[in-house]
Amino acid sequence: MSDEKKKKGLKGVGRKGKKSPKRTDLTKEGILTPDEEIAQAVAHSAVRKKKANTRKRNMKYAVILGGILFFSYGVYQLFIPHQGTIGFGVCKVFLEQNVQYPHTLHLSKVEQFSTSVRIWFTQTDSFGEYRMEPIQCFFRAHEEWGFELDKVTIRRRELDPAIVERFNPTIPYIKAAPPDLSLPMPLPDSLENLKIDLSRYIKPIF
Repeated sequence: MSDEKKKKGLKGVGRKGKKSPKRTDLTKEGILTPDEEIAQAVAHSAVRKKKANTRKRNMKYAVILGGILFFSYGVYQLFIPHQGTIGFGVCKVFLEQNVQYPHTLHLSKVEQFSTSVRIWFTQTDSFGEYRMEPIQCFFRAHEEWGFELDKVTIRRRELDPAIVERFNPTIPYIKAAPPDLSLPMPLPDSLENLKIDLSRYIKPIF
């Protein structure tokens, strides 16, 4: 063989006798053309932009939803009655059991202290007239059920201790199934906003 033929035969052969890959083979192996690289970068940029817009939209919806929930909770707190302690519940039950006509009771104001509860109430007496009176229940510690009534006063006059002693054994049952502990709405500070339904306090003639 001549030297020229040998040179022609060696063209396209690598250092170890392998043929060098063609341009099309490099593309198939994962090497992108400039146009393909640009298209891929544009696609990735569009995906990132779409994800960023989605995050912003979700954050906006979360803020709006949080604001709605916060506003709804505030409105709910404005309209629901506040709840009293179980001491208020015990004093309330004692009051209901020791008035002549418990269905005519109307609680006007509740004052809760560390060891007592005072309730201002109106009731119908034996003459059919309404009157506002305070009852105050004083508590003391008890080993079994936590606390019990120490004494009870109505119009600052102490009731018969025997009545209180007879009532005390019912306290565990009251604590197990407490009555409605909703406190009455406070009276308005302004006299202009104070409206009294006189029909509740006037005995009907006819």
